[in-house]
Amino acid sequence: MRDAQTLLLRALCPPGMPAPTLRLAHSEAWASATFAGARHRFEFDTVAPARADAFAAALGDREFALPGHLVADIAVTGRTANAAGVALTIEALTVENE
Repeated sequence: MRDAQTLLLRALCPPGMPAPTLRLAHSEAWASATFAGARHRFEFDTVAPARADAFAAALGDREFALPGHLVADIAVTGRTANAAGVALTIEALTVENE
């Protein structure tokens, strides 16, 4: 099975939308009584607030096709102004479906 973090990171930016700069990517294993997967945290820097807003808005209605994994939850959990413009924090939960 392919790494969910890598697959999700590649899928975060829809075609035609410039990807923001990744500052941090962290994943840790997660399991419940019936599911196994991982929690992910990505921190991105962007240069313009409008670009950050477009990136965040694109997450809301997206379907992610990750071989062997389902995105159970994804959300922007932080938006902070910084010297480069805006930093976004995105957290997600993936579960294995193979």
